[in-house]
Amino acid sequence: MLESTPQPPPRSRDRAPRAEGFTLVEIMFVLAILAILGMVTLGHFRSLNRDAEFQQCQANIVLINQAMERYKSEAMFYPETLAQILYAEYGLPELPRCPGGGNHPAHGDYGLAVPEASLEGYQYRLYCTGERHKGKAPAGFPQYNSTTNKFLEY
Repeated sequence: MLESTPQPPPRSRDRAPRAEGFTLVEIMFVLAILAILGMVTLGHFRSLNRDAEFQQCQANIVLINQAMERYKSEAMFYPETLAQILYAEYGLPELPRCPGGGNHPAHGDYGLAVPEASLEGYQYRLYCTGERHKGKAPAGFPQYNSTTNKFLEY
């Protein structure tokens, strides 16, 4: 009798043997998920940065208001321009710049609006001219009203 040689088990015809590693589709899927997560995270950090700049701008307006109050305590009236409070004795050697204004000379300054005299007495409004607050608030905000001693809501 003839001895038969052992035969290997039959291969499944449904699948070819798989090589080690990841397929291109799997790698593209993971990269797509990472890109989506990255976009969400960057958007969140931009909004936090904008909020921080807005709060720093409000703090600068408070400093300017304090210098105006020191000016009033000495001169007995409020200044008509912000240039009048730029002295060391008022605690403001120079006007602070808005952090959202960048280096552009026309942006990032603060303004003083003095309406005509009214029955309530002298009032003024301090505001920011920075353009980068527009995503959070309209132009000219934050605004501080001396009559109410509060920041105006937008």
